[in-house]
Amino acid sequence: MKTKTIVQVGIFTGLTVVLGFVVKIPTGNGLVTLADMSIFALSMLLGKKRGFAIGALSGFLIDVLSGYYQWCLISLLVHGVQGYLAGSFKGKYQPVGVALGAIFMLVGYFVAETLMFNIASGFAALSGNVMQEVVGILGAIPIVLAFKKMNLFQTKGI
Repeated sequence: MKTKTIVQVGIFTGLTVVLGFVVKIPTGNGLVTLADMSIFALSMLLGKKRGFAIGALSGFLIDVLSGYYQWCLISLLVHGVQGYLAGSFKGKYQPVGVALGAIFMLVGYFVAETLMFNIASGFAALSGNVMQEVVGILGAIPIVLAFKKMNLFQTKGI
C-alpha cells in the first residue's frame, strides 16, 4: 500500500468521523449521522478499496467514540461493505453501486438489530436507517459533482 493511499484513507476517515459527530441523532437503537454521506461520496470518488477502508474505520470509530461498543464490529463490517459496493461501479452505473451499498446497510443493520434484540426492534430502527441513507445519498451527489468539476480526484469513470 502506498503512503499516499494510507494518508488519504486516514484523513478521509477522520473527516467522516467528524461528519458523524456534526449531526448525531440518538435513537432507541443507535445513531443517525452524516457519516453515510461522506462514505458514499468518498467511495464514488476514490473507489471500492478505499471506500471499504474509510467506511469500515469510520463506522467503527464513531460507535466506539459514541459509547455504542456493541455496534462497533457490526458497523465496521456493514459500512465497510457499503463503501466497497458504492465504489464498485463507475460512470453511468455508479448509482447501482450506491443503491447496493444503501440496501446492504439497511439489511445489515436490520439483521443485526433483529439478532441482538428482536424483529420489532429491527423494524423500529429501519425508519432511522432509511432516513440516514436517503440523506447520505442526496448529500453525496452535490459533493461528488463539485469535486468532479474541480478535478480534485483524478480517477477514471467519475
